[in-house]
Order: sequence, then structure tokens, then C-alpha cells
Amino acid sequence: MKAAVITSLDKPPQYADFVAPRPQSSDEMLVDVLAVGLHHITRGQASGTHYSSAGALSRVAGVDGVGRGADGKLRYLRKAQNRWARWPTRQLSN
Repeated sequence: MKAAVITSLDKPPQYADFVAPRPQSSDEMLVDVLAVGLHHITRGQASGTHYSSAGALSRVAGVDGVGRGADGKLRYLRKAQNRWARWPTRQLSN
């Protein structure tokens, strides 16, 4: 999939390939991501100044968004607190 990927805390996120995660439980699903928010927390994580930015690089930037499920319904999505490096998404188009 393509995503805004944080590979370094001293550079902006880059549009790049990222391994698409798979849902880990019945509470998760794959969605086509349509939009994501650009919040202060997202910017802080990308620069390493927010407390939640600790952890492994590389990771996908962002904490919430809107996506479309396989059933066609629009859904609000957010990252779980303990899963900053993963969000179950797949590429919308090439």
C-alpha cells in the first residue's frame, strides 16, 4: 500500500510503499482509506516531539481518518493506543 511513512524524526513523512497490515481480530477490518486528519498530534509524532512518537520506525503517520469498508459503508477509523505502527488499511488505487 502507499502511505505517509515516517522513517526519520528529522524529516517529513514520505509518500512511500508500506506493508499492508492484516486485521488481528474480529473487531478489525480492512478499509479503503479516503481521508485522514492532519492534527497537532500527527505533526508531533512525525517530528518526535509528542510522547506517543516513541517506538520503532518506520511507521504510518496519522491517528484517524475516514474509510470505506467492503460493505460500502463509510467508517470513522482510528489507531489503537498500542498499535501506532499499524493500521489495517489497503491501497485505494494504484
